[in-house]
Amino acid sequence: MTFSNIEESLAAFKKSDADREKLTSDLWKRVQELELELEAANQDLDAEKSSRRHWQAQCNAKNQDVITLKNSIANNCFVQVLIDGDGAYFHDVFVKDGAAGGAKAASLLHTAIKKEVESLYPGSNLPIMVNMYASLGGIAGKLVESRVLQRPSAIHDFARGFSTSQDLFNIIDVGAGKEKADHKLREMFRIFLANKQCKHIIFAGLHDTGYLNTLRPYEHDPDTSTRITLLETLPAHDQYKTLGMKIITFDDIFKKENLQGPSSPPKRFATPPSAPSSTASAVLPSAPTLAPKLAPIPTQSDNSSWATATKTGSHPKTISIATTRTTMPAPGTVYYVNSKDERIDAPLPYLKNQDRDDLKAITRTTKLCNKFYLGKNCSKNCPQRFSHEKQLTLGQMNALRHQARAIVCKQGSSCYDETCYLGHSCPNEVRTGQCDFEEDCFSAKFHGADLRHMRLKDVSGKDNYAHAASYKTTREDRDRQRPRPDSYDVLKAKKSIWYFAAMENYDQPRTMLWKNQFVS
Repeated sequence: MTFSNIEESLAAFKKSDADREKLTSDLWKRVQELELELEAANQDLDAEKSSRRHWQAQCNAKNQDVITLKNSIANNCFVQVLIDGDGAYFHDVFVKDGAAGGAKAASLLHTAIKKEVESLYPGSNLPIMVNMYASLGGIAGKLVESRVLQRPSAIHDFARGFSTSQDLFNIIDVGAGKEKADHKLREMFRIFLANKQCKHIIFAGLHDTGYLNTLRPYEHDPDTSTRITLLETLPAHDQYKTLGMKIITFDDIFKKENLQGPSSPPKRFATPPSAPSSTASAVLPSAPTLAPKLAPIPTQSDNSSWATATKTGSHPKTISIATTRTTMPAPGTVYYVNSKDERIDAPLPYLKNQDRDDLKAITRTTKLCNKFYLGKNCSKNCPQRFSHEKQLTLGQMNALRHQARAIVCKQGSSCYDETCYLGHSCPNEVRTGQCDFEEDCFSAKFHGADLRHMRLKDVSGKDNYAHAASYKTTREDRDRQRPRPDSYDVLKAKKSIWYFAAMENYDQPRTMLWKNQFVS
């Protein structure tokens, strides 16, 4: 081997040794990097294990909460009964019996509902909650007019007995206003339907088509519709029968007919003495479509009158009052005032639910012009959004008058426009002598008006047919003046005067029967 070959071999050995050293160094660096990565991975794994354990514990806790909640819901489910009291009238026998009648009605209702619930959920023994929303003042007025009650405040005795006899039963007075009960019932239905603890809802409002829009969204939802049962009190509208929901009735608890006022005036008032007289007589104007034509009306005199007739028990054929003939004014040309010249609105005819619902259906799509239908001829400047074209029935016209009368006139009791159709006095005080709504009444500012001396004024502001009509406004006076059964025919002359005085307005047939509180 030559020296040159040795040098080449040595150089090759050195290069190989350097490559080996570099490879060893690279491998060591890689090992160190992998050790760091492994350590990081182990730390991440430990963290994940810890996190998994934490969330597993959380999941277990939540699962336990769900189980507890389900058990709580299952153990605290209830049945909610929602009743529109303005269309659900208990039988007279319950209402007349005051608090005891209310308690009996509540007991029968609880038994009937429990039987129905048992058929839907056997063995469930679910608590039953009943909420009835109603305008007690309005119902009381109807009951007084129909002679079921003698005083409006008696309805509160019945409501108290109903609410206190069952822990979960309530009658809630929503105050005056025909939409208040509707609004509350819709909102309560929506809230309870979303409440999973509410196992079932029994809904009583089938007399009013306004609830159809509340129920229709669930018509094709079997999970929800099976939780709803409809309770028919007054006859249900046909549209409700197309919803596919179960309809039940409790005929032994609720009346099937609406509350009605007296169907006709007492016979002696309906046909007053009409024999010709040499002295004055008053003839009412003809109103063939709304009120019957009346015979000449006897009025008070010094020697012979209805008042003296009631004292003696005899009934004179003619009663003289003056030497000149007078005629009752045409409809809409007079108005009532009291001793202070404060305008007093005579009660309107009884409003039927069907007429109210019909008008409500009309006004949903058509705005009626009150001036055109109720007041003077409407001016040509009437906004186009108000309709003059719709033909209204007598009942719908009456409903429109009730609706307009609930608006207080800006002139108040100082309004002397004989054609004004707005409110000028509290209808409850005028009808019954008192208002149970007190400060909550929409016409509270008219409370306390003098109702003892009423007279008519004509368009010129002069007295017309000015007979004083004494009316006691206190409960004691009303009870004292109310005829007893054994003296049914011994009536006060003031009552006949009130009755006949009311007949001069075509929109007020039989409206003054509230003055004749007979005892049946």
